Amino acid sequence: MNTLRCLMLTLLCFPGMAATLHADPYGKLFTTPAQRAMLDAHSDPSETIAADGDAEVANAAPARLIEFNGTLVSSSGRREIWINGQRDRGLPPGYRLRPVGRDRVRLHGNADSRPRVLKAGQVLIPASGQVLEQYALEQPASAEAAADGAASADMP
Repeated sequence: MNTLRCLMLTLLCFPGMAATLHADPYGKLFTTPAQRAMLDAHSDPSETIAADGDAEVANAAPARLIEFNGTLVSSSGRREIWINGQRDRGLPPGYRLRPVGRDRVRLHGNADSRPRVLKAGQVLIPASGQVLEQYALEQPASAEAAADGAASADMP
């Protein structure tokens, strides 16, 4: 009798487990269908995006930092690389990317610099060639603010 109850309970839970097994892969886990449709529309190379002119203007300006935001695999299977918050367009002139594995890219700069491997969330400072984590960049600014606050508190 007890085994019958266990079997019935398992059968009742099985449809929920089957739905979990066929869930979206991690790349689409945190997006809604509307967001996925928008990302797919932007990833279609035959479609022109109104912000193309803005992206070209942003690329014309010299970049102080190059941040690798991550990759996105569209529903068509095409892998897109996001740099400085822009898909494939946030890279300054003179640089090119090459994917390395699933979550890394190799950034090739000018002829005088050696290639750098970046993980998602890392930032390259082109002037020095340093590769830093995003949180390491934000830390000095807050330390300076704390030092300024301490200096102003000491003044009468």
